[in-house]
Amino acid sequence: MTPIVHVFRPSRPSRFGPVLPTSTLIGFWIAIAAVVVIAVLSFAALQGSQGSARGVTHTLQVVEQLQSVLSTMKDAETGQRGFLLTGDENYLLPYTNARAALSAELDAARSLLSGNAAQQSRLRSLEQLCADKMAELAQTIAMRRKGDSTAAVAEVRTDRGRELMEGIRTVAAEMLAEERRTLAARQTDWLGAARTSSLVTLGGAVLLLLFIIAAALRASRDYRARQIQGWIRIGQMGLSEKVQGEQRLETLAEGVLRFLAEYLEAQTGAVYLAENDGSFRRCAGYAVDETAAPAVLRPGDGLLGQAAKENRVLHVQEVPEGYLAVRSSLGRSKPIELLIAPAAVDGMVHGVIELGFFRHLEAADHELMSRISEILGIAVRSSKDRTRLEELLEETQRQAEELQTQQEELRVSNEELEVQAQSLRESQLQMQNQQAELEQTNSQLEEQAQILEHQKDELSAAQTVLGQKASDLERANQ
Repeated sequence: MTPIVHVFRPSRPSRFGPVLPTSTLIGFWIAIAAVVVIAVLSFAALQGSQGSARGVTHTLQVVEQLQSVLSTMKDAETGQRGFLLTGDENYLLPYTNARAALSAELDAARSLLSGNAAQQSRLRSLEQLCADKMAELAQTIAMRRKGDSTAAVAEVRTDRGRELMEGIRTVAAEMLAEERRTLAARQTDWLGAARTSSLVTLGGAVLLLLFIIAAALRASRDYRARQIQGWIRIGQMGLSEKVQGEQRLETLAEGVLRFLAEYLEAQTGAVYLAENDGSFRRCAGYAVDETAAPAVLRPGDGLLGQAAKENRVLHVQEVPEGYLAVRSSLGRSKPIELLIAPAAVDGMVHGVIELGFFRHLEAADHELMSRISEILGIAVRSSKDRTRLEELLEETQRQAEELQTQQEELRVSNEELEVQAQSLRESQLQMQNQQAELEQTNSQLEEQAQILEHQKDELSAAQTVLGQKASDLERANQ
């Protein structure tokens, strides 16, 4: 079995881009960090508040326990006095209960003060005083039970019991005062911790609220931007559908102007297309006063001519008086703002569209007109090229018809030339026959000329002979 080998590949960015935009991701991380910091501070403040609360509760428990010990000792003394006065055992019930509960109460106080050395020292003194007081009470009660009331009352009058009770009260008061000081300090700490916790909670809530508001504003801005981009794309697609197909310039201008006026909620508009001489001719209008709108403009003439000259979108907020007026059966008015956009492609302006509005324009309107500039330029250029091709096609067809007429005339001329050629061929044949006869005659003439030349030669020879004979005769005569 072939082992599976895992090859480590370094992570790379997704081809679809990051999960969130960088700014949004940073915002989320900041929010998470803020939540963590707020949670830590809140937990620390809560822990401090709880610690302070526990301290306050512990101090209150100590105070309550000390008061309970003091109350028990008072109950024991009250039961002792009632029994000494009456001799009735029923009056000893508070004393009996106090004696039974005192040890447990002192143990509880010792447990509560286990971490305080000074209080533990006072508590030991208190325990000793309580033990002495309970011994004094037990001694007097035993005397009374034996029937020696005088001795018991005399023991009470020695003020030893009162001094012990005063000592118990003094030590208990010191311990209570210390605990009250501790309670005040702990209450102050508790209030400070509670205030800190409240401030941390409030600050965290405010900070989180600010983050939520910032996130909401950013989300709203992003949503608004997506809505605007969607609106712009729908406008571009709608305009692209309007300019598709084979359309004449006038039809194209009317369709584009009507679509943009409805989509942008414009109240008036006009479309000017470039001519061969560089001027711009009005080819379409939407709720335009024909008497006020010029039919032809040159580059640089007015706002529209300036937009064509600079090849950029113009947003006019202060509309001149009487400029691109809107007229209806009920009256006449001027638009609040104007938007003028050239239809340009490859740096050449093929047309200009102007829209008037009774409302204030937004950045999306300006961006849409900027984006459709090239679409309009391509559409106008294509329509011009198509018109030029149609003109060339008509010219070609006209030239073809003329050529066909010329070809017909040429055919007739060719037929006439054929007849003339036939006549020429016949004449040529006659000439050939005549030439043959002439050649034959020339041949005969040449033969005759040769005969004459021979005769001439013979005559010359005869003349020469005659000359010699004449010479000989002359010599003979001499």
